[in-house]
Amino acid sequence: MGNIRSYYKCEVCGYVTLVRTQYGWLDSHPIRYTCGNCKILIKGIAILDQQNADFRIDIENASLVSPENEADFYIETSGELLTEKLQPYNSETHWYIPPPFFRGLWGMGDPSDPQSGYEKFDIFKKNVISFLHTTKNEWPRIRRINELWHHENHEYLVQEVRKVLPKKQFPMNNRLEYLRGVHFITKFFLQPVISYEHNETIFRELKSLFEQNPANMIELSRYFKDHYRSYDRRILRIIEHFTEVFKFLIPAYGLTYYHEISEDLVEKKGMTTAAFEDIKEFYIDTYEFVAEIVPIIIGYNNLKYRDDFKKMSDTKPKYEFDKFLEAHKGKKVEYIDGTEVFDSLIVDGSIDNKIRNAIGHNTYEFDGISQLIKYDPVGKNKPSDIREMYLVQFAGKCLSIFQTVVHIWELLYQTEKHLYVSQGMKSVNPAVFSMNHLEQKAIKEKVRSKKKSEKRMKKLIKKQKRKK
Repeated sequence: MGNIRSYYKCEVCGYVTLVRTQYGWLDSHPIRYTCGNCKILIKGIAILDQQNADFRIDIENASLVSPENEADFYIETSGELLTEKLQPYNSETHWYIPPPFFRGLWGMGDPSDPQSGYEKFDIFKKNVISFLHTTKNEWPRIRRINELWHHENHEYLVQEVRKVLPKKQFPMNNRLEYLRGVHFITKFFLQPVISYEHNETIFRELKSLFEQNPANMIELSRYFKDHYRSYDRRILRIIEHFTEVFKFLIPAYGLTYYHEISEDLVEKKGMTTAAFEDIKEFYIDTYEFVAEIVPIIIGYNNLKYRDDFKKMSDTKPKYEFDKFLEAHKGKKVEYIDGTEVFDSLIVDGSIDNKIRNAIGHNTYEFDGISQLIKYDPVGKNKPSDIREMYLVQFAGKCLSIFQTVVHIWELLYQTEKHLYVSQGMKSVNPAVFSMNHLEQKAIKEKVRSKKKSEKRMKKLIKKQKRKK
């Protein structure tokens, strides 16, 4: 990690900002900040050429000037971590303050274990680099594998999956195996930056439901059979959109490694990888899909608590299940109140219909200096309706809503699997994945080899005795 101080003069008002850029382990990262005087957006990209030990910043709306110029404002930029927000320049205060790297280490570390900050930072670094590398090098292959599955091009699908996965563990010999191979490849791609902890809840609950009412569970899987591919296509588009916006969200993702997040952190610290406009479309597009897919969560809640996937709750607004699929998306979201187990697949705070409405109706303002978003979900411009959220918080919602999509995607996958199993399709024996199975096989081979060796030795001894 190093720091470069550069002086940039706004091309509109001429005010100078001292930009302290931290370069670390990213080959490049976006830069966004607002001129402290005329308030225009200044954007660019920082590029680190590791092989030639070169670093440069390409900026729009501002020009690089000599350090002899007196700075009017000061800001830090980092592609990996939270930074100081734009503020008036103070030569004494800003000559040296701890860089984002040190503050990140302190935030990730447990006060009782100073070394833990370095350990968490290394994991954070490893996961980000891994995901960015895989996105650059493997995403085109993963996308085309999904597209082949969506378009029923099974011959080519098998051909492409065989380039990645072993035939023994993934035979790709029926629709169930096609689904399993595509899901495994895509899931593995997301693994560096996504948590799969909720899968345990899904597996446990589905196992219990299958024991409780297998017939109705299969009926649920059949009910959605005409929607699986359209859902998959939507999810693929969301995943692709996530690969495009992740570079804007890395500092917010870094917060997931913090030991503790103080209440005033988002007020005092910001992110210079994104402006609100860079990420708002991702949130609203993802929100629309989650709102649409809510009925499958309700169906499983109905099955668990009312023993019929179509039997709706008596304590909530009255709907018939078939009609609920056609309900307004806002009403679907409001139906999820966190009281039933499958509600937990929606990450707390990720589905925010108020910020969604404000974005959809363009009733928001973003202050690039404070990084405060003020939004009016009602759209009547009443002071009592105005709400506030910092950019870092909104970026966190983008990450959380994508995590929610991954949870629902897993539930859809398991549901479609049940459909194919009910049709008599068989999956590969899970034992082929077991290390114990492989170890047992190796031991058996050793035993066989030893027995063969012993037999050969006995024959040799007998021959020798005969010669004597």
